Formats: sequence, C-alpha cells, structure tokens
Amino acid sequence: MLKNFVSKFLVKLNEYENIAIFVHIDPDFDAYASAFGLRKWLQDNFPNKNVRLMIPQGILREEEKFLFDYDKPLPSEKELKTALGILLDTPNTERVLTQQHIHCKELVIIDHHPKIKGFAQLEFIDPTYPAVSQILAEIFFYLEPDYVFNSELAQYLYAGIITDTNNFMSLAVLPSTYQALSKLVSKGLNRSAIHNFIFVKNYKFKLFISDVVRRAKLTNNGLVFAVVDKKLINKYFIKDFPHTVPFLENILNVEVWTTLTYDLNSRLWRASIRSKEIIINHIAKLYGGGGHKNAAATQFKRKSTYYKLLVTLDEYLVNAGYGGVTRTDFKFCLKFAFFKFFRFYKKL
Repeated sequence: MLKNFVSKFLVKLNEYENIAIFVHIDPDFDAYASAFGLRKWLQDNFPNKNVRLMIPQGILREEEKFLFDYDKPLPSEKELKTALGILLDTPNTERVLTQQHIHCKELVIIDHHPKIKGFAQLEFIDPTYPAVSQILAEIFFYLEPDYVFNSELAQYLYAGIITDTNNFMSLAVLPSTYQALSKLVSKGLNRSAIHNFIFVKNYKFKLFISDVVRRAKLTNNGLVFAVVDKKLINKYFIKDFPHTVPFLENILNVEVWTTLTYDLNSRLWRASIRSKEIIINHIAKLYGGGGHKNAAATQFKRKSTYYKLLVTLDEYLVNAGYGGVTRTDFKFCLKFAFFKFFRFYKKL
C-alpha cells in the first residue's frame, strides 16, 4: 500500500514546480515535524522546486523555534493556483490551517487519523500509524539511497514520533515505530538536545502541573477531569496554550482522562480526551470534534458544554462495564452532578 502510494507521489511531485505544505489548526509537534521534514526532503532532492510552508507568521511559539524556525509570508491565491498542495496530519478540510488549500490545483493527503471524507486527488491515510512523521520516515527510507536523507531531516521526524507517541507510552506504538526510530538515530541526530527541548520544563510549570492535578475530579466510573481556566493560566504566567491532558494520565483504575483548557488567543474552551483502551473519538465527534480512537479533542464557546460531554463519557463508561471502578477515589463536582441529575447531555 505504501509503496504504491510512493510511486504515485513521485509522479505527482514531478508534475509541479510549486508545492505548498499544509498542517492542521493548532499544529502539534507531529504536524510541524512532518511539515518541516517534508520541506527539507523536497529541498534536498528537488532543489529547483518552490516549496512553501503554509504556516502564518507569528504562529510559532518561542519555545518551538528551537527546532521549527519559519517566518515567511504566505503565497498568494494566484501562486497557489499552480501549486500542488500537500496536507499533513489532518483528514478533513475544515481543520486545515489557513484554508488556502482550496486554491491549489491538486491535493495530496498524508495522514494517520481515521478518514472522514475524501477530497484529495491522491492520499495515504492509515490510522494504524502513531504519527505522520513515521509514515514520512518510512517513505524516505524506502527511497534511499536514490534520494538524500540527512540528520536534519531525521531530527524533525524523530521529534514528531516521540511527541505523538507520548515518548513511547502510547499503546499506538508499533514494532515498526521502534525500527523507524533506530534508523533515525543512526543518522546522527542529537537526541539529548531534542529531549531537553521537548520534555524539560521550568519549576514554575511543574507547579502549574501539580495545581491542575490537585484540582482534578474523579467520577465513580473511571473518569478523571480538570478545568484549567484563565485565572489559573495567568497565575503561572503561561503565555502560550498549554497541553494539559498528559498531566492526568497513568492514574490507577482511570480509563478516560480529559481536561478543559481556556485558550487566551482564540477565547475558546478546548477539551482534550484520552483513554487507555476504550474508543472515545465518536463521543468527541458528537460534540463537534474528532480524532483517534484513544485520543480526541473538541472546543466550546461555553464551559458548560464540557460538563455535558463529561456526563456522556461517564454514562458511556458505565455501559462499557467500568461502573464503580474509581468509587474509593471519587471527588465530588457540583456542576457535573447538576448536569447528570437533570440529564442535560447528549446520549449515544
């Protein structure tokens, strides 16, 4: 399947002089890593092509610029009309950052999210992969030695894989993931610098983590959640949107963990949901979001909608056989109890 895609992908690349690389809204490390990695590979192997990243100026956070540094204006609609658009890490057109992909002559999708609706001329979508960076790594390794694959490219893809797999703690990690990592490391990348860049946090941020955990509430049925509001974010002088859901992972008997965090830039409440084994992306979709089977997200204008989501999740866990698994750790939440009692939530 991948080999068949690669041959068609090369044909498509050779048809275009202009290439635009797109990522999803609120890009994570896998999105950035795959985009910067693909651009590097194209620049090394197709030096005469005009390759542009569709990343608006000012969107990269200061701490991200250590690895991902890009500050160029976006191409015009006229330029995009002659370009091949390559969409990475996003399966649906609504979540494409800039929305300028609609102007491209043709589109290619490379993604690891469940397919929603086809809208590209060529696509490789495989939800079994833990990261798009691994898909690209396998493509580039397959094309060696005819095409250049250097340590800078390996550094991008390594960063994408270790973040989307939560430093290999995710159950989505495949045997082939370790094989890909082994080959990437053999390229001579600086693992220590990458790990420090991604995982080392200052003391104040560690206090922020502990505060979020302390505020977390548990239901009787294997669900833990925390609300991170504007006041808490300002308390620790956090400038950029913090990804808080990892703070609640690996709690005994908890099957689903989720956080609601206020985004100071968009002024929206963003909910992230994770699970050990039970599938949860259909519930995120019910509330306007989506994602992977065990990692999904959505966003709300009103905080109250989150409590509806929580009650739906809790009822889902009960029906799946998790009723009472965290009864001894139960922490009461009045708002959750209110929405559950009056049945103000969406049923599956």
